[in-house]
Amino acid sequence: MTEEAKTEEKTVVIAMDGSEYSKFAFKSPYSYDPEVLEIIFKKEKDRVTQKLQQFSQLLTEYGVPGTVKSAHTSNPGEGIVK
Repeated sequence: MTEEAKTEEKTVVIAMDGSEYSKFAFKSPYSYDPEVLEIIFKKEKDRVTQKLQQFSQLLTEYGVPGTVKSAHTSNPGEGIVK
């Protein structure tokens, strides 16, 4: 972590309703280190970029005109058709 990140104060809001489930908010799996998350995102972006370049190379090798695009969707079939 950078020195700035180490000393920066943050406000965290945790909603509590008194239930047993609300106690899990203190053990949230969703807390993260922003620097670690940035590294993870960069690695994933690099992985996707590499795949797109491989697909583009296939088009070139087989003489198929076209472009390779990345589509982000929860339903692959629908994402491809759009």
